[in-house]
Amino acid sequence: MVKTSTAERQGFVCPKCGDELSADPAKKGFVRHTSIKGCDFELGQRDR
Repeated sequence: MVKTSTAERQGFVCPKCGDELSADPAKKGFVRHTSIKGCDFELGQRDR
């Protein structure tokens, strides 16, 4: 997972692995990778 604010700044691409990131329509403060499940970039973090 990646914080929503980081995803927005990076154009919804993970800066660590390059995988595309999903949107956050539910405003949970984090987004998921679309393909790569094992990336640990910002794991456990979220925007408030």
